[in-house]
Order: sequence, then structure tokens, then C-alpha cells
Amino acid sequence: MKVFMFLLFVVIIQISGFSIPTIHDTKETGCVNGRCGDYCVFDDAKVFPGEELNQIGLCRKLYCHTDFTILMSVCSEFDMYDEYDWSEQDNSKPFPKCCGTKGAKKPGNYSDFE
Repeated sequence: MKVFMFLLFVVIIQISGFSIPTIHDTKETGCVNGRCGDYCVFDDAKVFPGEELNQIGLCRKLYCHTDFTILMSVCSEFDMYDEYDWSEQDNSKPFPKCCGTKGAKKPGNYSDFE
């Protein structure tokens, strides 16, 4: 049982270390473009539960959960340890195309998980 609990703890730590940015308590009520009800709000972006908003220009995507928590998808998800050079980032494109192209590994002492 102790081994199981230890392994469970390790898994939880690993998962929390690789999580997508989450914003809690974003619920507001009102009307957005003629549609009224409860929605998530973050940085002037308003998203209804179960929907997502691709923020062109900011190179990110917001998803509003039914509990009014926002999950934010950003380019760093593809390179969590900032190990690679990226080129051709274009904020005029929707996420994830705006992130650009992963290039060569940066010089440094990185763990190789691949």
C-alpha cells in the first residue's frame, strides 16, 4: 500500500508539473453579442461554458469549462523547458499555427525526454 501511495504521489507531481495554465473563478453574467447568460471572462475575453476562443494576435486559445474555469493553451506547451529555438512566429495566425516552427535544440544542459 505504501508503494502504491508513493507511486500515486509521483504521478500527481508529474501531472501538476506539466499542466496547462488554468484560471479559476472567472464567472460573470451578462450579454455578449446578443447572447445572455453566465460566461467566463479573462482579459476582456468572454467565453461561454463548453466553448473556446482562439485569440489571434495573442497567440493563445481559451477554453471555458462548465465550472467557469478557463484553460489557456499557449505555445510553451510545445517546449515546456524552453530547449529549442523557434522561428517564424506569426501572431496574425490562429493558435497553434502562430507558434512558428521548432528549430534546433539550444545549447545547454537539458534533460533529454525524447
